[in-house]
This record gives sequence, C-alpha cells and structure tokens, in this order.
Amino acid sequence: MQTDIPQLDRAAFAQLPTVAEKFAHVLSYAVLAPSSFNSQPWRFELVGDTLELHGDRARSIPALDRDDRELTIACGAALYLLRIALRHFGYAENIEELPDRRQPNVLARVTLGDAREPTERDERRFAAITKRHTHREDFAPQDLPMCLIGRMRDLAVHERAWLTIVNDDAREDVVELIAEADRRRGHDPAMRTAVARWLRGRFSGSEDGVPVSFFGLGRLVSFAGPLFVRMRDWSERQADQDAQRAWVAPRLAVLSTSGDEPRDWLAAGEALAGILLEATAANVTASFLNQPIEDLQLRERLTEAIENRGFPQLMLRLGYSEPGPATPRRAVREVLAVE
Repeated sequence: MQTDIPQLDRAAFAQLPTVAEKFAHVLSYAVLAPSSFNSQPWRFELVGDTLELHGDRARSIPALDRDDRELTIACGAALYLLRIALRHFGYAENIEELPDRRQPNVLARVTLGDAREPTERDERRFAAITKRHTHREDFAPQDLPMCLIGRMRDLAVHERAWLTIVNDDAREDVVELIAEADRRRGHDPAMRTAVARWLRGRFSGSEDGVPVSFFGLGRLVSFAGPLFVRMRDWSERQADQDAQRAWVAPRLAVLSTSGDEPRDWLAAGEALAGILLEATAANVTASFLNQPIEDLQLRERLTEAIENRGFPQLMLRLGYSEPGPATPRRAVREVLAVE
C-alpha cells in the first residue's frame, strides 16, 4: 500500500495555494482503489478547476473484460475514494458522471464544492482507505455481525446497487461456478496470457499488477510466475484453491445493479469502495471471486443460483484475517495530467 502520502490536516489542506495541488493530494487516496489484477485503469486530467476521470483503455484486459465493465467499476471505486477524501478535508464534491456522450472515456468531472464538515461516517471511511487491501489467503471461521452486513447493504442501495449475501442453499452451486470459471480460463490461451500479463515475478519492482507470491504458489514460481500461469496446470490448482476458500468463507456476497451499462458499472464501483471501507473499519477483509461474472454463460447461471433480479457485477469473499501485504500503486504524477 502506498505509504508516502503527506500528512495534512484540514487547515494545511485549505492553505494549499492551487486547486491543482488540492486535487493532487486527494488523488493520493483515490489511487488506492481496487482494480482487476491491480491494473489501475484510471487517468485524471485537470482542465482549469475541473478534474476529469478517464478510463485508461491501454490498461484494459479484453480477454476477461471485453466491454471494459471491470475497468469502469475500478474507476468508480477511485471516484468514491476521491469523494471521501474531499469530504475529510472539508469540501463537498460536485460530480457529473458520464458528462459527454461524444467523449466516452470521460467517466466523470469533479469540481470542489462548498465547505462542509465531514460526518462521523465520512471520517470512519476515510481512516479505512489506507488500511484496506485485498486478502487472498484463508479467513478465520468467525462470522460477520449482522449489523455490519446491514450497513454494507444500505450503502450499496445508497450508491444505486445492492448486495446479495449468498445463502447456504446456493453456496454449493456458486462454488462450483467459481471452479468452472477458473478451469475455463486455463483452457483458453488468450485468458492465460491476459492473467500472466498482470502477474509480477519476484523483485519485479513494478508499481502495478499482482506479485505472484501473493497467491502462495511457492518460491520458484514467484520468480517465473507469468510463465507458470501460461501452463494449463495452473488453472486446476487455482480452481481447487478458490473453491475451497469460497466454501469455507464466512460470507460470500454478490454486488449487483439494475442495469448493465457504463453508468451502472460506475455505480457498482462506488458501492464497492464504500462497502470495502465499511468492512475495513470493522476489521473485516475481502477478496474477489469475479471469475463467473467474467463469463457470460456462467454469469447467467450465477444470477439463477442466487435468485438475483439484476446484473451481478462483482463477487466478494468476506471474513476476518491477519493483516497481509498490499499491492503496489503508481504515483499520482503518473496518472494526473494538468493542462
């Protein structure tokens, strides 16, 4: 996790002389958003006093995300963290989502709003931004409190989405879909290559992607991870591991939206970020099991299994764990352009 964020209080933030400097500071929190394989598919442009959020199509993963659905979700998550950071530093946010049909890469425009005091909820979520990270190992068997599940559900609805907790009757079917999706990846060379592109070997020094060591694949594989993933045997091991972890996870949850267009994907990303911050504030961690949603056929079967009335966008495994390593992040200067 990025650890070099300058520590500014509200008074010091207010004294920053330009809007550009204010936005650059809050972006140091926004770039901590989760993204598929830590691809970090966002780009920001400051045009006058307006910050534009762009989807960086050069970082898309067509084999797994042909419509850039997950790319847009990741950008929505970054937008939510930006909103929370602005509130922490005493500003309301003015946001226009998908402002221009002629510019589909411009996902949102943001300007500084009026001064406002952050709520206790805003502060709780802001404090969780730098603590949140994806947990890829096993969870303790302890269940989540229903009050936390209720808060996460309410937050999803507030952000125009909803969170379905997979019940015991559906869990076996959902676990089978996760394993089948992993195996399908392994039998598709394009998918294996796409996964390998974003895995990083030992000492890669990269500021994006996921270190292979995070998957517990052993010391040798941590050096030659991308090559290993291109082999079909990898998918069988991953399928067994993901199925087991999904089966014993205290909770599986599916985040859905009523539509399946870019505006819905942005909403899913904002809901996701809020849910993860709420979970983190309660010492709950999460990992993603999106594989069945990335396959159109399996996505339909997942919808039936959980008796969903909308479009599944993400699947989460939730539980308690010891803190683990965080994925690297690119610096703000690499993702922000100032006119």
